[in-house]
Amino acid sequence: MSIKRGLVGIVTVAVLVWAATASAFVLSLQGLDGAGLSRKIGQVLYASDANGKIAAVASTGVTQIAGETIDDLGLPSMMPDGSVVFAAELRAAPKAPHWEIFIAKPADSPPFRLRRLLDSVHAKSGCSPVLRVDPRPTAGGSGEIAFMATEASGADTLFLYSKGVISCLAHAGDYTLQHHRIRVIGYGSQGPAGNGAVAFNAWIGADAGASDSAERQAVLLASSAGTSEVAVQGKLGPDRTRFDAFGLPRAVSSPNGVKVAFVSNTPTGQALFLYHEGEMTRVLTTGTLTALAPISHLSLDRPALTPGGMMAVLAVCARLPAIITIRDGSLSLPIQRGQLTPFGSEFRWLGDPSLTDAGALYLGASDSDGRNKIFVLAPEGGLFVPGSSGVIYQIEYNEQRMGFAGSPIANTLSINAHGDFAYLG
Repeated sequence: MSIKRGLVGIVTVAVLVWAATASAFVLSLQGLDGAGLSRKIGQVLYASDANGKIAAVASTGVTQIAGETIDDLGLPSMMPDGSVVFAAELRAAPKAPHWEIFIAKPADSPPFRLRRLLDSVHAKSGCSPVLRVDPRPTAGGSGEIAFMATEASGADTLFLYSKGVISCLAHAGDYTLQHHRIRVIGYGSQGPAGNGAVAFNAWIGADAGASDSAERQAVLLASSAGTSEVAVQGKLGPDRTRFDAFGLPRAVSSPNGVKVAFVSNTPTGQALFLYHEGEMTRVLTTGTLTALAPISHLSLDRPALTPGGMMAVLAVCARLPAIITIRDGSLSLPIQRGQLTPFGSEFRWLGDPSLTDAGALYLGASDSDGRNKIFVLAPEGGLFVPGSSGVIYQIEYNEQRMGFAGSPIANTLSINAHGDFAYLG
């Protein structure tokens, strides 16, 4: 395997790695992976149930499915109904290890009901996935699931599961609606919007007349109507800002169409962009003055975005990590390093934020006591932890009452629009 390109984030490092074929790269939390692109980043998958309690859904070395044991867990993704979708690598000698996609319902009584996604689906003609590596399934707001895998014909492909049917939205080798060939697709970069459209990262061919080897990174938006180019490396964006390397895109469906948010490197720093119905807006840039200090870095992980247009992103201001939110053009820093947690300790490490449709902000973080926890900032401003009854900004709060399980691993948190969540620990 050889490294194709590198994307360096603030907290996690996203490395682009050649997969089983030369038409896909894999985004890894821990750098260059070994054989099979196995991360081994978490031993237990936790998820909240309908009552807000946190339960273990699956565990490596323990959970068995039809005589096979889970050996590795992929990143979870919460579905709108409170189920969690995830990939797992199964082992059972003498069979070779293999990946499967599962849907679990945390509210079910143990042992939790795990359903193989591909057992009861109808694949459209010529659209059959082969899971050679972690497919990184990601749920959208309407219950659809996007993932990346090799198609039976051999091409690396972006798949979309919706209402029992699997379709192929884009293949390596396809052409965009702007007539550029998709040469490499980014495993794990997909972000379903919730209406059949999926944003993802890729490398595309050069313009006509340019060197055939002059590939460029791009943010693409695929649907049944084709794949369009949202932003392309080297092209000009708003205010004549030239795009460079891109972070992971976030896509949501709104009453006014699909919105896509992403961070891009530019010749003058980094910037947060919002794409909506063919229009691109530069929302935030490094150098912007905040109440803490000027912004020096923006995370290249997915920014948070709601259908109403509220955004949140992890940033660094004068070497201090901080969460920045943008609502109706107004910028604020609701959480920053050194701020008190509900336990009276101080925030030390901050993960990338997520937002519910109502504007509640979720993030994984560590504190000055060395604890890794998930914190929630309510729309009205109260800070609390999941599983507690109400806002608990008191030092004397008893941690045992909140039912927290495990120690969340950096940037494995996934939430849905209602605030149900899952993470690896």
